[in-house]
Amino acid sequence: MPAQLFVNDAVNCDHVHSRRDAEYLINAFVNGDVDSAWGELGGGARYTVIFDT
Repeated sequence: MPAQLFVNDAVNCDHVHSRRDAEYLINAFVNGDVDSAWGELGGGARYTVIFDT
């Protein structure tokens, strides 16, 4: 299953920063380095959330 990034455009954030975070998280997933912040969607799909503070 390919990685997907969903962006809430209504939120005022730095999307360049979010992209770097997403790439880091995708690599972590590919390498099996997921922690308790990741949830399961079923069928092998997983998710996590990026918060830009």
